[in-house]
Amino acid sequence: MTPSRLLPAVAAGMYLLMATSHKVNANLPANAINEVSMPLYGIYTTSDPLCQTGLVATLPIKSQPTLTNLAESPTLGTGPLPEHGIACVVIVAQDRFMLGWSAGTYTGTSHFGTSTFDDANCNAGGSEGPLMMCNDSPLAPTWPAQILDDLAAAGIAPAMDCSGVGDGTLAVPLYLSTAAKCVGEVLADTAIGGACDWSLNTNVTPEGYRSNTLSQAPTQLDDPLHGAHIDALPAGLTHFKFIADPTPTLGGNGSNSCGGLNPPRFSFVPLDSDN
Repeated sequence: MTPSRLLPAVAAGMYLLMATSHKVNANLPANAINEVSMPLYGIYTTSDPLCQTGLVATLPIKSQPTLTNLAESPTLGTGPLPEHGIACVVIVAQDRFMLGWSAGTYTGTSHFGTSTFDDANCNAGGSEGPLMMCNDSPLAPTWPAQILDDLAAAGIAPAMDCSGVGDGTLAVPLYLSTAAKCVGEVLADTAIGGACDWSLNTNVTPEGYRSNTLSQAPTQLDDPLHGAHIDALPAGLTHFKFIADPTPTLGGNGSNSCGGLNPPRFSFVPLDSDN
């Protein structure tokens, strides 16, 4: 099986404001991307970079997921923060991710491993999905005990074994952590180098593939295999934006095709307490 090029991601805070960054990158520009959506169950934050202890239900689990489109800068709500800052964010979502892009004239190129594809493949506009993380994969998600208990209390079935054909109904975790070494996006991971280099994984696709699995929590500091890297939010902050830069997400992804490439890039931006 050829893996999906994109396995996306999202997150939160005291004011759970998801803003969209409009940075200039390769791939489609942010204003061309009209959907990066997931059915969201809840969000946890913790000062534990391994994402196992001290979990705070910043956006508590709901029995029915809320469809959340990162391309629309959603305000997710309000919630508590860990006392000692945030070193890990765990997003719990239903395993159905959708992408969409507007028609336009795109003249750039996108990168996936060693391959470069024309973004003109996206000129007609279109959509892709549902994309599933838990589908014909030997990589089973890992779960903190607290989140499993919360899912059980809400009557939600978690993905535990992804070796079969997925149907998109199970819950999956997405880990963003200071302990994760790699980002999961080819240009950023090339800059990081070492075990994050996509060229180490030509057994997955001929052009290489990301080393990290977003649905598995990091097991050590500087872990190149599990979770996606995010810089910490220091202790003492109560107001911040969680920025999703969607520009790595979509672009030309084959000789004649357009679609998902990488997860969004995420970062925290502190806010004045009056904002």
